[in-house]
Amino acid sequence: MSIDATDRAIIEALQGGLPLVPQPYLEVAQSLNLEESELTDRLADMKESGAIRRIAAAPNHYKLGMTANGMTVWDVDDAVLNEVGPKIGALPFVTHSYERPRALPDWPYNLFAMVHGSSREEVEEKRQEISRHPWRCLTRLRHTLFHAHFEKNRPPAAQERRLTMFRLTEYMHQLANPTPVRKRRGSGPVKPVVIWNLTRRCNLKCRHCYTVSADVNFPGELSEAQAFETLEDLGQFRVPAIILSGGEPLDSPYLFPLAKRARKLTRVLALSTNGTKIHGETADQVAEIGFNYVGISIDGIGETNDWFRGVDGAFDDAVRGVRELKNETCGLVCVSA
Repeated sequence: MSIDATDRAIIEALQGGLPLVPQPYLEVAQSLNLEESELTDRLADMKESGAIRRIAAAPNHYKLGMTANGMTVWDVDDAVLNEVGPKIGALPFVTHSYERPRALPDWPYNLFAMVHGSSREEVEEKRQEISRHPWRCLTRLRHTLFHAHFEKNRPPAAQERRLTMFRLTEYMHQLANPTPVRKRRGSGPVKPVVIWNLTRRCNLKCRHCYTVSADVNFPGELSEAQAFETLEDLGQFRVPAIILSGGEPLDSPYLFPLAKRARKLTRVLALSTNGTKIHGETADQVAEIGFNYVGISIDGIGETNDWFRGVDGAFDDAVRGVRELKNETCGLVCVSA
C-alpha cells in the first residue's frame, strides 16, 4: 500500500471535495500539472490497493431539508435476513441499512435502517411504511425506533432525568472564557482531524457501542510496525490533530510508544477513553505523554452509567481515572456526559 509524493498531492487536493465544474478531474489534474488520465489511473490504483477507500458523493441532508432522522431497528429471522435487508435498503427514504449482531437478552435487533425526513412525524410515518410492506417474512418482523427502545428500558434513575449529550467541561470553560472566532489561516486544502480507533478490544459492554467491541483480541488489527508506518504517513500529510480512540485505546499494546511519536508529528494529540483503566502507573504514563486533551465518557451517575456501560463499578472507576489525571496536572481532562 505504498504511495509516492504525487499520490499524496492528489489526496491533499481532493480533501476539500471535487470542484463543481463540468470536468472536475481535469481541473484537479491541471492544478497538479498532470494529465487527466494519469490522475484517474492513480486514483483507481490507490482505491484498488486500499490506500483510499472510496470516492463518493456526500450530500448534506440538512441543506436538503432533511432535518429529522431516526434509526429504525428490526428483529428479523436470520434465515431471511439477506432477503429482507436489501429490500428495506432499496426504499427511497432509507439512506442506509446494515446487519448488526444481537446482544441478547437486552437487544434482539439485528437489522438497522436509517430513515431521514423533514420532521419527527414524517420519520415515524416512514417507519410504519416499512412495517406495512408486503415482506414475505412480515410475521417474523418486529420493529421499534432506536430511541423508543431505550426510553422504555432505562432504569428508574435514568427515566427521572433525561441526559443531554454534550461536553460538560468544555461547555463550562467556554462560558467563562469564550474562544474568539478566528479567521482560517492559509488558503490550501483543509486538513482532516483523524480519529484513530487503535483497537476494537474494550473492557466494557456499552449498549451504544458502534464498533461491536468486546474484551477479546480481534484478528486483522494493525501490528505495531504497521501502526507506526500509518502514523508516519499522517505526519507527512501534516494532519493538525489526531484523536486516539477505540474500543478502549488503553487496551492497545502499543498505545504509549505510538502516542509518544505522534506527539512530535501533530499539533493536537487527544485520547478518548472510558477512563476505567487510568490508575497508578497508567495514569503516570498518560500524563507523561502530554496529551492536549483527554476525553472520558460518562453516561450518568452511578448505576445509570453502569447500566449504559454494561459493567458494575464502571462509574466509580471512570471517576477515579478523572481524579488521578487531575492530580497529575494532565492538561485538559474533559468529561463527556
